[in-house]
Amino acid sequence: MRQLQHLVLEELGSGGFGTVFKTCLIPSRRVIAVKVLHQADHDGNEHWENSVELAHRGEGTILPRLDHPHIIRSFHSQGWGTPQVEIFMDLMDGTLADLAWSLGRPSRALADFVLCQMLDALDYLRVLGYVHRDVKPQNIFYSQAPSSRPQHFTVTDTATDTDTDTDGALHLPLLLRHHRFRLGDFGLCDSELAVSALEPRGSYPYLAPELVAVAARRRRRRRRRQHGQSHKSDVWALYVTVLWTLDVRGLRRAMERRFVFGAVLAGEALDADNGLQHLEWMAQVNPRHRATAGQMLRVLGWEEEEEESVE
Repeated sequence: MRQLQHLVLEELGSGGFGTVFKTCLIPSRRVIAVKVLHQADHDGNEHWENSVELAHRGEGTILPRLDHPHIIRSFHSQGWGTPQVEIFMDLMDGTLADLAWSLGRPSRALADFVLCQMLDALDYLRVLGYVHRDVKPQNIFYSQAPSSRPQHFTVTDTATDTDTDTDGALHLPLLLRHHRFRLGDFGLCDSELAVSALEPRGSYPYLAPELVAVAARRRRRRRRRQHGQSHKSDVWALYVTVLWTLDVRGLRRAMERRFVFGAVLAGEALDADNGLQHLEWMAQVNPRHRATAGQMLRVLGWEEEEEESVE
């Protein structure tokens, strides 16, 4: 396989698996993003080897096969089996976390856009038999592209949405209608059949209640198997992502301190003050009763019009 030559322009961010850079391909001058996996701090680092194996499966094998408007696109990877592993993907404008913080205050319109687009992505993964295992604001990316036709959803009435600055300068539904959100960071993604209930993966505050229970049993050396990590776990993580986006009860700061997680969050969907009753079936503690992504799309009555390509 050919090796892509590129010139790194700037660092965009760093996570558990690697560091992402803005880079320019040579000689095409196309500007893209490249993730460089973290190198081992010493020979025989078992944790690093496991991380590379997971990344190879999720981002080197699974992600390039996916084709969905709300999943980030990876078109090449190189360096597997060497200390310098590079994964090339489309350059995005930022993450949901960046956008939410930049707005200065929670936005219901933003939460609804993200909810529907990510449900669409998760339903696609479920049909293919994959579990993402790390849905969170930092792993949801967005890009802005002009389009002649806006996206349509029926979760809220955008005509009466109040997401407008006091001087009327910013109207979020209008601003967001050309935003496309894409699920990224597939380093933990795997086949649902291959995922073990005894090895829950993901970011702790976003783990579904059944996975928090598994982690607790492991600490107590109890090996009893109950519910495994599944597409229902991804639905829970998206539910928590919506709560984070809306900053329900100051959740953003609380989650930074790991004060809130698991089943504690389930009641927020039933609190009339939050206006989140439409998320009740995502917030079921028992995964057997939790809705699938496809079921939630039907509940919300969401559909997306085909957009003209701008690439």
